[in-house]
Amino acid sequence: MAVAIPGTPSTIFVSRAVRHALPPSYLSAVLAHEAAHLRQRHALLRRLGAWHTACLPKRSRLRRDLASRITLLTELAADDAAASKVGPAHLREALAALNRLTPSRELGVRAARVSALHPQHCPPDALPSSRTPSGHLRPEHR
Repeated sequence: MAVAIPGTPSTIFVSRAVRHALPPSYLSAVLAHEAAHLRQRHALLRRLGAWHTACLPKRSRLRRDLASRITLLTELAADDAAASKVGPAHLREALAALNRLTPSRELGVRAARVSALHPQHCPPDALPSSRTPSGHLRPEHR
């Protein structure tokens, strides 16, 4: 888990599990992603979206779709900013490593999106996984 917490001062929280599971280059991609949330004021956008969704009927599909799309769009914007800062290959591998740590359809889709947007920088399997074929973390990443 990694979370950007706006405020004075702003804070980025990264769980111990993530810090220990990711090599430094992948961790820098996660930090760049979370910093983008702060710079681009995504918490404010999500709060504004929550006000809008609160105006819709509680069991409305439109309400659920609006909330999930606002969240997805802010995640994609933060991914784009992080890819610009640390490189798309590091971001893609960080998303893939996080997906292996805590499987999530969203993380897999986001990693595939980065590869599709930057094929020249993200050839298939360009970077080694932090896990062995059996799924265990390699010693250098523990």
